[in-house]
Amino acid sequence: LFLENGGNLNLNAGTLNVGAGSYGVVAIGNDSFTYNNNAAVNVNLGNGSTYFYSNNPTTNFTNNVALNTTSKGVYGISTVGTVTNSANFTLGDESVGVLYNGTGTAKNTANIRVGNSDVENENYAIGMATKTGTIENDSTGTITVGSSGIGLFADGANSKAINRGTINLNGDKAMGMYLDNGAQGVNYGTIRANGTAKEAVGVVVQHHAKFINETTGVVDINSEDGYAFFKATGGTIVNKGTINLGGGA
Repeated sequence: LFLENGGNLNLNAGTLNVGAGSYGVVAIGNDSFTYNNNAAVNVNLGNGSTYFYSNNPTTNFTNNVALNTTSKGVYGISTVGTVTNSANFTLGDESVGVLYNGTGTAKNTANIRVGNSDVENENYAIGMATKTGTIENDSTGTITVGSSGIGLFADGANSKAINRGTINLNGDKAMGMYLDNGAQGVNYGTIRANGTAKEAVGVVVQHHAKFINETTGVVDINSEDGYAFFKATGGTIVNKGTINLGGGA
C-alpha cells in the first residue's frame, strides 16, 4: 500500500502479507496524510520486512494493528511523523519495534517483545530506537528483549529516551537503555533483569550522554555478572531512585 504526497488510508480488516525485504504500508512526501487502522487487520511479515514506513513529517497516527512473527530483521514501525503504538508486537531476532527518525515523539503504550541481537554482524534487536527525537515507553507499556537486545536506544544530542513503564531483560547481555553521543535518558518506571539472564546491564551511558533515574525509577538487576549502569567516555549518571542488585550482579 503506497501513498505519495498525502491522502487517506483506511485499513480496517483482512490480511496484509508482506514478503521478505518488502513494505506493508508506505507514505512519502510532505502533504497531509491520515492513516486509520483497526485491530482486526492481520499482518504477516517476512524476513527483513517493514509493516509501516513513512518519511512524511505530517504523519500522526495511533497504531492498533498487532504484529506477531518469528521472522528476522523486521521493523514494526519506521517513521518521521508522530506515532503512538497501542498494539502488541512480538518480533523475531534482530528486529526493531519502533524506529523513530523524526524530531517529535514516538510513544509505546502496549507490549513490544523482540528476540536476540546478532552482535557480530551488528544486527540488533531493539524495542524502540531514535537518533533524532524522543522515544517513550508509557506507563502502560512493556518492552521485553532477548540476548544482547536493547529496550530503548537513543544516539545523538537531539535524542531522548524515556521509560515510564517496564523494560524486561530476558537474555544474556541485554540492556535496558543504551545512550550514546550526547543522548538523554530518563527512567520513571522499572528496568528489570529476570534472574536467568547473565551479564545484563540496566543502562549504558557513553560519549557525553546523560541518564537520570528519577525518584519513582527502579533499576532491578538480578543477573550474574550484571550491572545497574555502565558508563564510559564522559557519560553522566544521576540516581534519585532505587537500585537493586542480586544474583551476583
